[in-house]
Amino acid sequence: MKGVKRSIRERFIEKIELTDGCWNWIGAIDDKGYGRLFISYTNNKRITGSASHVSYELFVGPITDGLWVLHKCDNRRCVNPYHLFLGTHQDNMNDMVAKDRHPTGTRCYNAILTEEIVRDIKLNYQWKDIPLLSIRFGVNRSTLRDIFRGRTWVKV
Repeated sequence: MKGVKRSIRERFIEKIELTDGCWNWIGAIDDKGYGRLFISYTNNKRITGSASHVSYELFVGPITDGLWVLHKCDNRRCVNPYHLFLGTHQDNMNDMVAKDRHPTGTRCYNAILTEEIVRDIKLNYQWKDIPLLSIRFGVNRSTLRDIFRGRTWVKV
């Protein structure tokens, strides 16, 4: 009906697709794949909010400053409040590493080395070869030191 304002909860519920587990956001999506909700205009300025944040606040409660809304299910479109929990940025990073969602090895956008090259380096070269390897493969010496120390390319 024209002229009748709907509550944020009503507008929010219209934008979800309920499944057995996740509540998938079918509204606007940002460039990282997370749901966005256009909330209102204030002084001719549109205010937007993360759909998962809005869900958490609607169904669970306020979000303490400095905390992030994290997903147990790792579905960026999910807004099911039972799949959401609060944590710090570091909690989010730890969760990402624990669930192997962070890019490593050749999944890194700027990777120069391949698993085959790293395997060869580990099997056939030593610390004294770092200057030569740096030139040969076009990588920084610190990259090679991290390989030898076991800080990077751990799974190779």
